[in-house]
Amino acid sequence: MPSKCPESFRARAVRLVLDRLAGDDAQSRYLVCKEIAAKLNVAPVTLDRWVEQARIDAGLTRAKASEELAEIRQLKRENAKLRRANEILKTASAFCSGSRPPLNEMIAYIDMYRNQFGGEPICRVLAATKGGFYYLAGLPGREGPACVEARTPGPDTDR
Repeated sequence: MPSKCPESFRARAVRLVLDRLAGDDAQSRYLVCKEIAAKLNVAPVTLDRWVEQARIDAGLTRAKASEELAEIRQLKRENAKLRRANEILKTASAFCSGSRPPLNEMIAYIDMYRNQFGGEPICRVLAATKGGFYYLAGLPGREGPACVEARTPGPDTDR
């Protein structure tokens, strides 16, 4: 499995390639990367990717910078989490009638949708705490608790 190179090593390798390309006897970028990569003991394609990313980050090439890509990944994760929470709330509203369902009804809902959403996300979205759920661990035919403590009471919540 490849190991991640230190950022200082990458920066030095990119600087070597860019300095070589800036010279009068500049060859193609791939040939320069191939030559320098052999000296640094990295793959030429890897070095070429580092150079391309450095050019993008510097604004020399039209593409998304590393920070933008990281922000997009983070937003996609948040979007997926919100979609899952929305699905949990939709199924819970169809399953449970009233404001706060009885414990048996809540356990039945968690058991029914645990494989689809997972016990912990359901408890987190429905704001269910560990009270009443840990006893499931002792019942025969159950792998473990339906819910772990999803939220800890803060100073503004009633106990």
